[in-house]
Amino acid sequence: FTAAADTYNRHSKIQSRAAAGLMRLAGLSSGISTILEIGCGTGTLTKKLLGRFPAAEIHAADISEGMIRESMRRIRGRKRIKWTTGDFRDLHSLDKFDLVISSSSLHWITPLEKTFKKVDGMLKANGMFVFSIMLKDTLKELHSARRKAAPSKSVFQILPAQKDVMECLSRSGFRVVRKRRESCRTVFGSASCLLTSLHEQGVTGGSLTAGRKLLTRRELEQLVCYYNKHYKTGRAGVFATYEILYVAAEKNRKNASTQRGGYKNI
Repeated sequence: FTAAADTYNRHSKIQSRAAAGLMRLAGLSSGISTILEIGCGTGTLTKKLLGRFPAAEIHAADISEGMIRESMRRIRGRKRIKWTTGDFRDLHSLDKFDLVISSSSLHWITPLEKTFKKVDGMLKANGMFVFSIMLKDTLKELHSARRKAAPSKSVFQILPAQKDVMECLSRSGFRVVRKRRESCRTVFGSASCLLTSLHEQGVTGGSLTAGRKLLTRRELEQLVCYYNKHYKTGRAGVFATYEILYVAAEKNRKNASTQRGGYKNI
C-alpha cells in the first residue's frame, strides 16, 4: 500500500463511496469524544469524522507509512488527530474509545473474529463499532477470469460472506444496531484499465487478488481477453462488481441501553 499512496486517491471511487455510505448509516450524533479509525488510508473518512465531530480526539491508524504521510499532507494543521503507523493486530493502547470506525479495510485484517474481539476490548462500555467491509463476490468477474486463465493459481484468501461477518460479531460480544448491504458496479475502459486501477490502489499485491504463483504473461493476456469478452457494459468498456456491508454495532452489555447516549437511528 505504501507504494500506491501517491496514486490511491485517483482510483478509490468505491472506497470514497463506502466512506460516505458508512457515515450515513452510522447515525452518530453528539457525545463522541474519542475515536479510533482503523485503516485510515489517505484520510477520506478521517476528514468526514473531523467535520462530524468537531470536539473529538481522533486516533488514525494504518499499516502503511506512505498512506499516513499522504493523509497528513491532505489534512494539515489538525491537532485533534493522533497518527499511528502499524498493523492493527499489533496495536496496544491504554485508551478506551467511544467509537471505533473503519471503512473498506477490515477484510485485510484476519482472522476477522480476533480483530472484532480486539475492538471490543478497546471500546468504552457504551461504545459503538461502525464499519464497512468488502464481501465475497467483490470483483467476482476478475476471479472468474483468473480461474479461466489459470485454474491452478487461486488467490491466497477469499473475502468473507455476510453470514460469517455477522457470526463473528455475535461471538465477539457485539449487538448489531443497523446494517445495510450494497451491490454496486464500476465501469472501466477495459480489463487492462481495471488491473491498472487495482495496482495503483495497492491491491494487486494483496492476498485477495494475488496467488501463490504469479500469472505468466500468456495467462495474463488470456485473463484480459476473457474479461473483455464476457463482462462488457452496454457501452464501451467492462464492469466490476463490489459487495459492501455496512454495520453499526454496540457492545452487548445488559446496561448498554441505559448507558448509551449520543446515538440516533436514521
